[in-house]
Amino acid sequence: MTKSLLKMTVSGGGAGTGVKELDLGKLNKFALAIEELADDDQISFDAVCELADDNGDDVSHYVAAVALCTELRWQNPQPVVARVCVGNCQKYGAIGVIDKVAAELGRDAGLQQRAVVIAATCLNQCERGPAVEVGGPDGKVLLAPATVDTVLAALREM
Repeated sequence: MTKSLLKMTVSGGGAGTGVKELDLGKLNKFALAIEELADDDQISFDAVCELADDNGDDVSHYVAAVALCTELRWQNPQPVVARVCVGNCQKYGAIGVIDKVAAELGRDAGLQQRAVVIAATCLNQCERGPAVEVGGPDGKVLLAPATVDTVLAALREM
């Protein structure tokens, strides 16, 4: 039996450059752990971050695994939400965008109080990835192709 791999492209330089390969079995394991944490079929970004931290794994992998939990929905107490496509956009660096935006949210308490980054299965921008939809009380903006800087700027402006 061959092992299925989901290739995740990470954008940017330094130690994270290249292609991350995540075994789909591992992704399913993350999804099961997330479902156990869910409260009334909802999961919060904070709970996903804490789970990843407790297990020493990348937050982005757990955020991507939520897309496998078909009956689970994101709990969005923050008014501004960045929805990052984790479908085909993975090959354009979506996982790296999640990692870096989540890290910035962890460093900026003010932004963390009003914004969250979550996964979307597809934003129908496959040729222009990575695609990110940032929405808040004043509307939505679709960033395609998105960069960490454009996502953070949109989160701050919303």
